[in-house]
Amino acid sequence: MPSKFSPTTPVEYVPFDFGGYFDSMKEYFGEYTFFEKWKRYWMEIFHEQDEKLKRYIKMFPNTNPIMQRAAQHPSLMLKDYEMFQVDHITDYGTYCFHFDVEAMHTIKDAQQVPVDVIRRSDIYIDPDTPHIKEKLEDERLPYFVRMAGIKDSFICADGNKRVRARIERGDKDFKGYTFWPEHAERIFFSPMDFYFYIFLYEVNAMYNKMMENPHEENILSVTQMHLQANAAK
Repeated sequence: MPSKFSPTTPVEYVPFDFGGYFDSMKEYFGEYTFFEKWKRYWMEIFHEQDEKLKRYIKMFPNTNPIMQRAAQHPSLMLKDYEMFQVDHITDYGTYCFHFDVEAMHTIKDAQQVPVDVIRRSDIYIDPDTPHIKEKLEDERLPYFVRMAGIKDSFICADGNKRVRARIERGDKDFKGYTFWPEHAERIFFSPMDFYFYIFLYEVNAMYNKMMENPHEENILSVTQMHLQANAAK
């Protein structure tokens, strides 16, 4: 269901065992009566996105969303297109998130993305980011994306070199534009990444609710299944 691509490489289908991923959550939520219905709710979404991805690859082989945009806009240089990838590694496969940094530039201004100060210990940056001391002179604020269900609370989607230079200087706190779930719908290239992002956020919220009050209704109240059903009433 997940995919993998770069600005200059085509979309590649990457298998991921969502069924096994859900079954592993029985340890936490399996005793609740809504578990199987909740699992079906999300599995249907992921299955639909899986089929769309397969159709996309079949209809548009040897390409990706960035290449297609470049075909429509010849001035767009693929090698200069800003995107960021990060892998969520699990026992059931590796899910790769693709952040559309070019879109995030627009979202930052249009949606008034807030500026926050994030601790170094909460930030993931690309481990292969080189240390370029001159980047200390670059005062542009980095982009942090609030994540849930993975090791790091925030991913640095833009500004890794700037952050790396400041880490080497000894900085412990970093100011940056912080993207939250309300900004997430347009920061990815595909709905699949958005849905999986929201799913992980939901699982984290369910776990927090369970720690706070293990009553079934309390946990169910933060699920998209419940929220969407009640919004339709």
